[in-house]
Amino acid sequence: MDDKIDRNLRAMSVFGQDALQAAEQAIAASNHAPTTNALIHVAAACAVQTAAPQDDAVLLAQWFERYGAAHRTALRDAWWFYPLDRASAARHPARVAALLRSTHEPARTLGIELAGRCGMQACLPLISPIAGAAPDGPLLRASELALCRLGQAPGDLAARIQRRGSGTAEDLLHALRLIAASGHLDLAQLEGYLRCAQMPHPALQRLGWCLATLCDPVQAHHRAEAHAAMDPGLRLQVLALAGFPHALIAVAREVTSQTGPVTASQMDALSVLLGDVPMQVRANDVLPQEREQALRQRVLQVFRDAHIAVSNNAKTCAWEATRMPAEPDPARNRRLRFGRAARPREDRGCALQAPVQQLGSLMRQALYIEQSVQARQPVGAALSAYASTRHQMHVIGLSEWLGEAQAAPL
Repeated sequence: MDDKIDRNLRAMSVFGQDALQAAEQAIAASNHAPTTNALIHVAAACAVQTAAPQDDAVLLAQWFERYGAAHRTALRDAWWFYPLDRASAARHPARVAALLRSTHEPARTLGIELAGRCGMQACLPLISPIAGAAPDGPLLRASELALCRLGQAPGDLAARIQRRGSGTAEDLLHALRLIAASGHLDLAQLEGYLRCAQMPHPALQRLGWCLATLCDPVQAHHRAEAHAAMDPGLRLQVLALAGFPHALIAVAREVTSQTGPVTASQMDALSVLLGDVPMQVRANDVLPQEREQALRQRVLQVFRDAHIAVSNNAKTCAWEATRMPAEPDPARNRRLRFGRAARPREDRGCALQAPVQQLGSLMRQALYIEQSVQARQPVGAALSAYASTRHQMHVIGLSEWLGEAQAAPL
């Protein structure tokens, strides 16, 4: 879908101002909010493709003045994902810098967010003073996140996170986002992450569990198994991110024991643990015994490839962690990722691989955060699962290539 939109935007940009005038007429005639949002997104994206250099200084400010109050997300995503061509992309940081110099605080806040999400290092001199002097509020929080995404976290980041540790749910969520964006997992402790994971705020729960799992996979896995009230999809994400073999057995047991099709969260977990998921598991019109056989073959093959010994009756026994592996792993040192044994962090950890492209946004975001944590610096301007598809695929491909290069024998 993203490729189709990109092609259409390239075609529209050929018509220049005529395309923009037609888009503005359609916006004025629209009385359906989602359609209006989509039209504004496309028109704003086309504008940065077609604008003449002399119009750049005020281009984004004018668009934000017209539509920013009611359609901020449409504008933000348009300028986050576009422009496409090199000439317009080279001028884009100057346009965002013009937003940063605005006296209108919402416009400055958007400019800061764009600079951080797009990795615009040239905007750092404009953002750093704001992070140092602005009072607590949207402007300060946007600047702190932008600096973390740009790999230039404030020198007192630990103190800023600590100050918010006893605040509201939104304070805690912002603190966790700073940690996730910067990659500095050591700025908080496991119990702090787990405390956030137990709170009723959904976003705080998800990010708390993600960071707790990256901090201590064994403890997070144990807590998730014991937490009866935990959302089933979130539990599967934690088990998959932890990556222990008995988690794969548990997911396979769940999939093969149900009568309905595999859920999205189950498929995400299987993809993260197995890499290639058999077609019989993905399809809905497959006999249960065929699904069972195909999944068992794939699980046992992954165990063997990861040098995890299986019992003699593993082909026929129940899906039980006490029966399938030939020997226990009390220290939980064996972990799986994409059908292979996960490398420890000191060996550059887990690289992103092609199956990531098929995962849901929450699972992808957890893996992107893991990349920053392993590198102790932002990866891909603190890569987001909501960034443009082309950008995500570029980073996934680069990570996969680096992982293969680092794993190759010298």
